Amino acid sequence: MTNRIKYIARALGLLTLIVMISGVLFVVLRPENSQKKSVYPPQTTRNEVADNAYIGHMRCAECHADTHTSHLTTPHSRTLTTAKASQTAALFCDTKHFGGEDFGTFEYICDDEGLAVSLPERFPDRLFPLDYAFGSGEHAVTFLTLLQDSGETVAIEHRMSWFRNGSKVEITPGQAKETPGRDMECFGKVFRGKDMHRCFNCHITTGKIVDGRVENLTAGVHCEKCHGPGAAHVSAAENGNLAEAKQSIRHGWTASEEITMCGECHRMPQEMTPARLKDYPNSLVRFQPVGLLQSRCYLNSSDVMKCTTCHDAHADVHSRTAEVQVENCRKCHSTNFQKSCSAGETTNCIACHMPAVELIPGVSFHDHWIRVRDAMPPENQAEGEHSHSEPHESDR
Repeated sequence: MTNRIKYIARALGLLTLIVMISGVLFVVLRPENSQKKSVYPPQTTRNEVADNAYIGHMRCAECHADTHTSHLTTPHSRTLTTAKASQTAALFCDTKHFGGEDFGTFEYICDDEGLAVSLPERFPDRLFPLDYAFGSGEHAVTFLTLLQDSGETVAIEHRMSWFRNGSKVEITPGQAKETPGRDMECFGKVFRGKDMHRCFNCHITTGKIVDGRVENLTAGVHCEKCHGPGAAHVSAAENGNLAEAKQSIRHGWTASEEITMCGECHRMPQEMTPARLKDYPNSLVRFQPVGLLQSRCYLNSSDVMKCTTCHDAHADVHSRTAEVQVENCRKCHSTNFQKSCSAGETTNCIACHMPAVELIPGVSFHDHWIRVRDAMPPENQAEGEHSHSEPHESDR
C-alpha cells in the first residue's frame, strides 16, 4: 500500500509539472502574444477617468465655440441622423425606384413619423419604416432600420441609396448581387452582431442598441467620440483646476495612437488579409490608415507623421488648400535628409503620389499609400471598378 501511495504521489507531481510547463508554453507561443507587441496601442490606452459621463458637444461649445462651429461643417458631424430629420429623406417622398427583377419597385411616403417604403407588388398592405440615415451626404446616404428577429436585434440596410453624383437613387453598394430570401430581405441586406454594432459605433458619439432601438443616441461623430466623456473635464475647469481639466480629457496622442484611433472606423491593416495587403487593390483606398502605415513617409518619420499632420480634425477636409498640403511635403523633402522629387516637381505632390481613385462613378478617395506609383495592374483596376462589392469586416 505504501509503494502504491508513493507511486500515485510521484505521478501527481509529474502531472503537475507537465501542466505548469504547458501553461508557460501556451502563454509564450499563443498567437495573441504577437498582437500585444504591436506598435499601434489600443484605444483604451488613452486617458480615461473612472465614473466619467458624457455631456454632449453643445456643452463643449460653451468654451470651445470656434472649434465647435468649425467641426459642424465637417462630414464627421453628419455621419448619422434619424430619417425623420434627414434632408435627404425628403428627396424620397412620393417617389418610386426600381430595385431589380427580384425585388420590384419601391414606393416611398413621408408622414409625421418620417420616411417609409412599400413594395406593393409583394406586400400590398405593408409599410416598412426607414429609421436612420447613414452617411454625411458628401458621397451618399443610405437608410437603415432596426428590427427584432427571433429575439435578436438586426439591421436592415435599405436596398436603395441616394448618391450626390447626379443626385440620383440607385442600388446600395454591396447589394447588386443580393437576392431576397425572407420577407425582411426584400427591403435590403440584413446585418447582425459585430457588423451591425460597428456600423452604428462608427457613425455616432454615444448610443447602445437595445431591443430594436438605439438608447442614449448622440448622432454624428462629435467631440467626445475622440476626446472621451467630458463631465470630469468640465467640472475641473469650472473649479479652476486646469491641470486636472487637461488630464481628464483625451489629448496629446502619439502618431501611432492617433492613427489607431482613426483606424477604429477607417480600418487598420490588421483587419485585412495578407493577400489583400500584398495585392493592394483599388478598393483599399477607402481605408486611409492601411495605406499610410505602409508609406515610407510614415515609416521613416520616427512615429511623428499622423493623420493631423495633413488634416485638421476640427475642420472640413477642403479647409486646407492643396498649396498648404504640399507645404507639408516640403517640410521634410526640402531637407538634406530626404529626397526631392526626381521628376523635378515642387507643387504636384498629391496628384502624383496620392491620386484620387474613383471607386464608383462620382465617389473617389485619395490613395494614402504615399509612393512612386507604377502602372496599376489590370486586376487592381478591375476591382476598383467593382469596389462596391467590398466585403464587410466580418468577411475578411
